[in-house]
Amino acid sequence: MAYSQIDRLKKERTQKQTYLALFWKISDNDIIELARSLYAANISFYRGRKTKFIEIERELELFFNKKVKRPHNKSTRISERVNVAPFLDFLKDSYINDLESRL
Repeated sequence: MAYSQIDRLKKERTQKQTYLALFWKISDNDIIELARSLYAANISFYRGRKTKFIEIERELELFFNKKVKRPHNKSTRISERVNVAPFLDFLKDSYINDLESRL
């Protein structure tokens, strides 16, 4: 999906107003972590084929209303970190803490 298509989809979604205009405190790296995880989990398909990493990443750009520059480069750098998934760890810890607070 090209960026012109992303811009068109953003415009269509904005015109439809079928979602909340949320403001997210999320970084480019967080989006890449999510996209990589979803891609690796093999849970996304488009027209009968596995969704490509870049397609998932661009959908997340639309969802979070944040454009990621050079996602493949960032993905490579993230995979070389010592802690490769701090955002995913944070999400998991937040979810567990929320569940525990309800007990």
